[in-house]
Amino acid sequence: MTMENFKGVKTIDQILGKEKLEFYPDLEQWDQEALMGVNFKIEAVKVVEDWDGRFGTSSFVLAKIQLSDGKEVTSLLGGKVVLKQVRKLLAMRALPVVAMLNKVSGQMGEYFVLDKPC
Repeated sequence: MTMENFKGVKTIDQILGKEKLEFYPDLEQWDQEALMGVNFKIEAVKVVEDWDGRFGTSSFVLAKIQLSDGKEVTSLLGGKVVLKQVRKLLAMRALPVVAMLNKVSGQMGEYFVLDKPC
């Protein structure tokens, strides 16, 4: 069978996407650690579930962020608490939102959390 027989039917990569993640590729990418203690506005997010990377399978958030000086960047935000917070924000349709990224110590060790700005 040739592709001509499937004319008008989408391919799997058109439906599921390609393995390469593109999220505002024209913006500078900031490491999560660089956002610690910085006030910023989360403008858009993409939750990536069960990504098979070189360190195993993980879930994370790709975020488009505006810094207080107006500069726009993207960042990969990880951690179960941040994922839970972002899923809740999405369910509430609460974006954009102003926040600050902090690291908190708890019973299970240190973890990242989106906190109120100061």
